[in-house]
Formats: sequence, C-alpha cells, structure tokens
Amino acid sequence: MPAYVDQIQFERQEIKSREYDSQFVDGAMVTDLDVKLLQGIADQYIKGLSIERYLQQIGLAEYAQNGLRLKRATLLLLRWT
Repeated sequence: MPAYVDQIQFERQEIKSREYDSQFVDGAMVTDLDVKLLQGIADQYIKGLSIERYLQQIGLAEYAQNGLRLKRATLLLLRWT
C-alpha cells in the first residue's frame, strides 16, 4: 500500500524536529530554567533529587568534561521567562 505524500512529509518533519530538540545548547545553564518549578517536579519524581540529576534521568541533559550540557528541548520546555 503506497504511503500518502502528506504522511511522508509529516514523518520527515518529525525526524528533523527530534534532531533539533536533541541538540545541545552551548552556554545554556540550569539557572536559565525555571528552577523553582523544576525542583518541584524533581521532588515529585524522587524527593531530594537534584535538578541536574533529574534532567539526566529524563534525558534532557548530560554531563560532559566541562559540566552539565542542556538539550534544546530542555530550554523549550522549562525556560524561565
């Protein structure tokens, strides 16, 4: 059964979107996020868990040699305004 053109285009856009969201943002720090909100969410996950560890647990950040690296999705979802 042939795929519809719209479905193929949607799937391509979805792949691009996931790639964009998973890129690391140089210079982004936890202090750029809504720390109060994020700590509340982390505490609901596991009481006393640090924000940094929580972000790692849910796949929105990773530790590197130069410290915690945040993914673009982290900033899109949790940025303090």
